[in-house]
Amino acid sequence: MSGRVPAGGAFRAAIGMHESLSVDHVREARRALLNYCLDERHRERYLRLLEPTSRLVAKARIQDLAWDEGYKGVDAPIFAVIRRLARLYSDLIAGVLVVVGDYILARIRSNVSIDGAEYEAGETAVLDVGTAARLVAAGLAEPVESNIIKLLARHRRGGG
Repeated sequence: MSGRVPAGGAFRAAIGMHESLSVDHVREARRALLNYCLDERHRERYLRLLEPTSRLVAKARIQDLAWDEGYKGVDAPIFAVIRRLARLYSDLIAGVLVVVGDYILARIRSNVSIDGAEYEAGETAVLDVGTAARLVAAGLAEPVESNIIKLLARHRRGGG
């Protein structure tokens, strides 16, 4: 078996010592997969170990690196998507988003077509959670936050 798992190995990932993922790491992983899958003696064992190991490494990297906005590896765009989704989800469960029933009010950031309806940048739309999540992840929309927190703070200060 290969002694190298891309981007620092499972042990380094488990202890939070990640190196920046590069295109060379991806090429190395593809070469290893090709080599072991062509060798009948190792194919099944490699494939049985590959998926759980890569999932564990990915989970560890997400936990450690997704919140580091200065990270510059080849997988940095994936972490940016994770940050946007995590923010949307935390704001949703915190109750700070404007919701209408089961829908989220979102500001469209770029011209986009949603279920056949055309939206221009700057418009607002009421979107189901799944559609909102996809658009926010892609950077095409941002959820509208409620002013309730600001209003409550003003009320506590006696401002009305």
